[in-house]
Amino acid sequence: DSIRIQESGVKAEQHFDLPMSRFMKSPVIKFNELKNKWLEDTELFSSVRDKAMHPAYQEIIGMGKIAIPMIMADLIMNNNHWFWALRSITGKNPVSPANRGKIKEMAFEWMWWWLENEEEY
Repeated sequence: DSIRIQESGVKAEQHFDLPMSRFMKSPVIKFNELKNKWLEDTELFSSVRDKAMHPAYQEIIGMGKIAIPMIMADLIMNNNHWFWALRSITGKNPVSPANRGKIKEMAFEWMWWWLENEEEY
């Protein structure tokens, strides 16, 4: 029994010596889980504000600059409403007044902005 107890102690010590990053999700997995939760929960919402205030969306904003490439990829592929998050994270708004409220045009202007500023992020 004492050998098993000693082995358990060694295993526990090794476990706690591992870096915390071993237990953390990759940013891509975290983003996709949050995005899917957000889309599922807000599917029937008509208010952009209500969609943007969803906890999963806010957590994506909280990921900061690391989320921008993933947001841009989803914006390009799925045309999801990421404009609030992009403005919050970057502090920018490349959408011209004439295109406000026009999802495809807004996405296009953000894509151009991304092409010009990707290296910064």
